[in-house]
Amino acid sequence: MESYSHGLFEVSGYRITIENPERERETIMSAWKLWFTENMENLVIDKEYPTLHAVYYNYHDQLDRTRKWYDMLIGYITKTGITQTNPQITTIQIPAQDYRYTTLDDISPESIFSTWNTINSTPASELARNYGYDLDMYNETHTGMTIAVSVNE
Repeated sequence: MESYSHGLFEVSGYRITIENPERERETIMSAWKLWFTENMENLVIDKEYPTLHAVYYNYHDQLDRTRKWYDMLIGYITKTGITQTNPQITTIQIPAQDYRYTTLDDISPESIFSTWNTINSTPASELARNYGYDLDMYNETHTGMTIAVSVNE
């Protein structure tokens, strides 16, 4: 995985909490389906960039898989300090972080979940994750993506 650092930015979008590891994939897929069927991208105002992001954060217990709760937000980088007017849209501030990332040309759910499974099973000695704000960043045409995990570098 390649290294990367990023300064502070904000992402606004639809937020869910994933509380059940056994239903993690189903919960994530339902959130994506809702995002697209309800055209939620139109609810986000003052987009800074046109690329779609998924942010994973508020990890409850990254070491105990049975208690692995976290939040996921699907949305866009928005201008800093803008208040979203729709109550379905949440804005989070992502602090400056160091990342390790990988790029995918196959963005099928199977490929994405497989890549995340590989990342999640990588020993801490090889990937010093800090479980801050992890990202899926899609390109403008939704034909490729980058997965970036926050690390202690």
